[in-house]
Amino acid sequence: MAVQPLYITSSILIRNGKVFKNGKELLNRADADSAGFLKALYEKTGVSYPKFYKMDNLCKAAWAGAELLVQGTGFNEIYSSEKKGIFLQNAASSSDTDLKHAASIASVEQYFPSPAVFVYTLPNITIGEICIRHKMQGSSAFFIFEGFEPDFLLEQVQIHMDAGRTDACITGITEWFGNQYEICLFMVEKKAGGEFSLALMTENMKTIYNQS
Repeated sequence: MAVQPLYITSSILIRNGKVFKNGKELLNRADADSAGFLKALYEKTGVSYPKFYKMDNLCKAAWAGAELLVQGTGFNEIYSSEKKGIFLQNAASSSDTDLKHAASIASVEQYFPSPAVFVYTLPNITIGEICIRHKMQGSSAFFIFEGFEPDFLLEQVQIHMDAGRTDACITGITEWFGNQYEICLFMVEKKAGGEFSLALMTENMKTIYNQS
């Protein structure tokens, strides 16, 4: 079976207090701490979504990144829920929240686990929050690697696209641990987009990811 040509039609990079969309700087809050940056990031989406404040930091950053990624595209209008997929990866899994949960149950005297924290002790909850927002019911997976693995992500996207299970998807890395974070997301479609369109190739994914 011939390989379906695929295209990156939108990209988001979030790192060091800065946000780039399709290579252009969208937000610069390098002076802010993590909480301040997440607040500015949420405000940049222009969306009112009260549930955002209940999420852990990983979900907040990934959710906002996905929101900015699809804005100005037809992702939510063109594609059916069952044909929209999402494939993410990181290195720390949900460790940032796992440690907070572990601390809450470490002491017998001060044993007080929080359901609000515990609910985010799986990395695929990040996918769930994005899927709820964008009504995505297609293929999804969250992978753990030591570093960014564009070859693997590309392969996963290609398999699902070629099989007809997915018509458009979000893929990339969503990482948050302590004060270290990076979100690099790609929207992938089967046809070239408008103002921004790159062939889905490892080299192009790396170029976007390595932008400073």
